[in-house]
Amino acid sequence: MNRPQPPKPQSFTYTAKGLALVLQTPVHVGLPIKTTKASGVSMPAKPNAQAIWDTGATITVVTKGVADRLGLRPVGMIKCKTVGGERESNIYVISLFLPNGVCIPEMKVCEGEVDGGDMLVGMDIIVSGDLAVSNFQGKTTISYRWPSAARIDFQRGMSGGSLNRLCECGSGKKYKHCCGKG
Repeated sequence: MNRPQPPKPQSFTYTAKGLALVLQTPVHVGLPIKTTKASGVSMPAKPNAQAIWDTGATITVVTKGVADRLGLRPVGMIKCKTVGGERESNIYVISLFLPNGVCIPEMKVCEGEVDGGDMLVGMDIIVSGDLAVSNFQGKTTISYRWPSAARIDFQRGMSGGSLNRLCECGSGKKYKHCCGKG
């Protein structure tokens, strides 16, 4: 029996101009498609929306303005819990192109208000991939890979030589004899 092959992992890295207090990336929201980039779908010419990555959102949200601009038709309704309380919301099916052409083809999103952006990327997308955020040298960098391809573990992923450095906790001990135990 032939099993469908999972999509080949796609990834992007996006760096903000400085420290970001909100994780935000340009994206392209489009009508649903039946194939992925690996099957010949190419990234649209330019982003048409700003996405806020929100670990507090269970499902991905698009604004009414995005839905109207694309001519999206609701495929159902869902009860959503928001900061303002519980309410009924339209559900749409979209394709989402993340930076560097990462394409999530047919996904359900709900309609809602988004302060400071056009959509919220919720945990439904975040948990289907691998997300890392760093603030090295005063610049926030977001890296995302979809679908998930490996465990990210900064502590155990260090090379052997780095275990001999001084521990960041300030104990004065080598990392391997302090926080690196285990």
